[in-house]
Amino acid sequence: MRSDIEGAALDVTRAHWFGDHHVSCSLVQIYVDPRCASLDERIQLSFGTREVTAEEVNALNYEPGARLPLEPWRPLSANERSLLISKHVPPTRERSVVLSRIPALSKNAREAVIGGESGAVREEIVRPLTEICEFDEPLHVIGLSHRARGLKTATIDNLSGKYAGLHIDSWDDHDDHDIALREQATNRISLNAGESHRYFLFLPVTFADMHRILGTDAQPERYQSLKYLERNFMANFPELPVVRCKLLPGDCYIAPTENVVHDGSTEDGEGLDLQFVVRGFINLKARQGG
Repeated sequence: MRSDIEGAALDVTRAHWFGDHHVSCSLVQIYVDPRCASLDERIQLSFGTREVTAEEVNALNYEPGARLPLEPWRPLSANERSLLISKHVPPTRERSVVLSRIPALSKNAREAVIGGESGAVREEIVRPLTEICEFDEPLHVIGLSHRARGLKTATIDNLSGKYAGLHIDSWDDHDDHDIALREQATNRISLNAGESHRYFLFLPVTFADMHRILGTDAQPERYQSLKYLERNFMANFPELPVVRCKLLPGDCYIAPTENVVHDGSTEDGEGLDLQFVVRGFINLKARQGG
């Protein structure tokens, strides 16, 4: 924990996040469904990002150059709430994160789902999700997965076999640097079906804005690797905070993971970690009566 920032004023402005650079961009908006618990302590910010240490590379199996949130975590200031929190479901799926929930799985229901009992996933997970969300094709049901507890970030790169740190997904069939297609890419819903909380982490800036801010159109040869672009952006703007959304059992997030730097985290949770994931064109349904 950095002692020099523990007592820092929390009324941080967007200008501070980008240092001395004059940056104009629309930040990713967060909508918290009234079905969820109080916003207090549900959403926090880091003090920026940092590169992994040599010890984390050697002992924790991180890729060299990977970036992590710079801790400690802190609450949002009133100004930051006005910048990031939306009172209504944002109309732009490609630059918004939605938090919602279904009833948490009981112990027996979780055991049935894990054990592959006929109809368990459909009745305990899929049906409740379709009651709160609209799912449009193409749909890709990734299904159930779990992670070890205590992970600052949870994704292992398929090629390197190491933890990737904060990253952008590339599951859709598009060129890594096709901005228009990433703006039109599928999003993802991830349900916390486990026994304890987990976290969704993301940078509140889209892929298109990262490109524009870095001026990559003028220097395309420097950014042929998506991983290089995202890490270079974080290195250039190390004070841009990571948003951490706490997901209690039964909570879910809908997010454009092909368009924002993100990861999951199982840090400080207890018990079995379990998530259920679907990719597609997914939107939260309007609630009856408002």
